[in-house]
Amino acid sequence: MIEALSKARWMQDGPVRAAADGALRCAVTGRSLLAVTGTDAAEFLHAQLSTDVRSLAPGEARLSSYSDARGRLLAVPRLLVTGDGFLMELPADSAEAVASQLRRYVLRARVEIEPVPADWVACGIAGPAGSDPAAPLGEPLPLGGTWVGLDGGAHLATCEGPVPRALLFGPEAALRRAWERLEDLAPAAAASWDLLDIEAGLPCIHAATRGHFVAQMVNLDRLGALDFRKGCYPGQEVIARTHYLGRVKRRMYPLRAERAPEPPAAGEPVHDAAGHAAGELVRAAPHPAGGCLALAVLRLDAIDGPLTLADGTPVTRRDPPYPLDEAA
Repeated sequence: MIEALSKARWMQDGPVRAAADGALRCAVTGRSLLAVTGTDAAEFLHAQLSTDVRSLAPGEARLSSYSDARGRLLAVPRLLVTGDGFLMELPADSAEAVASQLRRYVLRARVEIEPVPADWVACGIAGPAGSDPAAPLGEPLPLGGTWVGLDGGAHLATCEGPVPRALLFGPEAALRRAWERLEDLAPAAAASWDLLDIEAGLPCIHAATRGHFVAQMVNLDRLGALDFRKGCYPGQEVIARTHYLGRVKRRMYPLRAERAPEPPAAGEPVHDAAGHAAGELVRAAPHPAGGCLALAVLRLDAIDGPLTLADGTPVTRRDPPYPLDEAA
């Protein structure tokens, strides 16, 4: 069984915070890492993912997608190119299913798909615009779309979003040393990282929503995760047809619930004023001012009307941090 990257006991906890409040560090939980290695790893992943894997060089990081033959998303992994293969960051509740699906297509390819060692942990760092939260590590924040190695086998990968932030992961001993050097960053709750992902408009395909969306519905065409010039991969025909021939009828938007007692779960419905299904939640996290912030795939004909969560809590639709107009 593939286990989640765990939260080490020495990682201090704190309140849920946004990076706008100041620099922060927090545990990153509920995630897993798969190592894809072997002499055929690049060719194998190129034939499975929506990214032009062949063009990636060691040290690059790229948001990608993995779909079934119907073009329905199974995962939105963060792909990191290492010296001997690739690392794929995924939600823990779907990593085993994704690994099993990938292994079905290995056949005679010289590829191994395994979880990283059980002692690996992860944390996130972030700060206000213009800051460099990685500076105490003696390594500047990597440029967008890249990662660097740190002492002891730790990795530092820049993540998308409106504020400077990065994901740190690797053996627990190395992460503990890095965490101690980041003492000027205020400890925050693990949910703070999910909040930053949501503020960045990043989808996350959990077990509850696996197979529910086509890539464009969760805005992967706006996040650089789709390459329309590469060769075939599972679901490519549907994704390409949506891109070239059809207008997307559903898109992912942030939703703010001021009074939600608990963040709703992925897969829960969003309703319009008539009580009809207007969309489906992708992910949600508590907000430091109360309530929650969420991402939901919504019908475009419902985005301008009143919306509520399944329990009747009203929500306000916001714009994502990237353009969604079809001409963008």
